[in-house]
Amino acid sequence: MRNLVKKTKKNVVSMNGTTIEFTPYEFIRKYNEWKTDMGGVSAGSIYSTKDLLETVRGHVNTATRRGRSKNSGSEGAFKVLDELDDLISEKQQLFFKDTLTYLRKFEELLESFLKSDTLNPQNVKFTKPAKWRVSKNNKSIIITDDTPVDYYGHFVDSGNERTSYFRARNKINEANENKSSISLSGWDDSWSSNEKNTAKPPLYMALYEGYSKSDGLLQIIQEAIKELENKDYNVRVTKLRQANKLARIPEIRRVISGFLKRRALFDGGDFKTNNARTELKGKVIELSEKSAERLSVILYGEVLAGDLSKVQLDLTKPAMKRLIELAVVTRTSELKDRKSPSGEPIVLKSWKMIL
Repeated sequence: MRNLVKKTKKNVVSMNGTTIEFTPYEFIRKYNEWKTDMGGVSAGSIYSTKDLLETVRGHVNTATRRGRSKNSGSEGAFKVLDELDDLISEKQQLFFKDTLTYLRKFEELLESFLKSDTLNPQNVKFTKPAKWRVSKNNKSIIITDDTPVDYYGHFVDSGNERTSYFRARNKINEANENKSSISLSGWDDSWSSNEKNTAKPPLYMALYEGYSKSDGLLQIIQEAIKELENKDYNVRVTKLRQANKLARIPEIRRVISGFLKRRALFDGGDFKTNNARTELKGKVIELSEKSAERLSVILYGEVLAGDLSKVQLDLTKPAMKRLIELAVVTRTSELKDRKSPSGEPIVLKSWKMIL
């Protein structure tokens, strides 16, 4: 009978004398799919001059800042996208804790937009006259109270052709070939609102709640943070580098020391290095959080984002000998009065001869 259990896809990265196995980073796929989806939302469908991805990129960018906007243009969603693109376009094989720092900064930045009077897409302000009516011949708008009334989110105010100022004007323009009008067949009434913090225009949805087939960018970033914090790695060390530092990790040192207490690993006064090496190869060494961070710095120069709490050592015989020398016999005094499991005092031989 065929095994119907689907195997989980794994990434295998070879780096600095190690192989690291882990599930693919989901947030990269989701972010790239989000960009594709937003780029597929046409300018016309959202009544803009740009598709939704470019609308997000242009969010309060200096080049597209409205003349009377109070925002300087130095902040906005375009900054988040530019930095995310830089982070992901490097095609990093592994992500480290500095990536989490960046992602948390992006999360805070997007959340701060919602509290801003100028950066929250829900609160982009438009105005219309307080009172108006359509003329009897349906060819013009008669304003009966020109007091400006604010509405938010999108330039088309919500309502039908009798209650929406924009719709009423647009219908009149449709009947006049000398005036421009637009089709509002794809308009969503939730895109604008008379109240702050309630409109849900496409830009807001792309950033926060999801649009087309994708989640909102904020949710993707939050999921990326969670994924990196909980990412598990299976690390196998195949080449011994910075052996002196590796040997000082307590859990590794204890495992290596434990081999020297095993009678079966001695032949007379000589240690069976190959036997110990084979046994070590199949052993998973569990590390404390502190030791895991130390190991990550030793192996990769910085701390991995995620869980490096388990490691395996698959070493050559010379490397195994070197690790034992460093992990167990760092000072001659450590051998004082110790005997091998065979009963022979270790101090009577050179440690390298015993190995």
